Amino acid sequence: MSDDMDRAQEREAEMRGDALREVKLVPTLKPCGLCYNCGEPITSGEFCDADCRDDYERLQKRLAQPFAGG
Repeated sequence: MSDDMDRAQEREAEMRGDALREVKLVPTLKPCGLCYNCGEPITSGEFCDADCRDDYERLQKRLAQPFAGG
């Protein structure tokens, strides 16, 4: 029974760590008049559209991963 509890606690710690890393991946961006992904001029927000936002978030996640090259 304690093995199940140990595994559950380990999994909970992993999930908590994953969630914390997600929060740190995309810092709070401030509108600057340009899309943070493509650089196009915009009148509001941080991205010109959802595709640019998604691309930016994917890139930030990749950059946050440790290099696994050989």
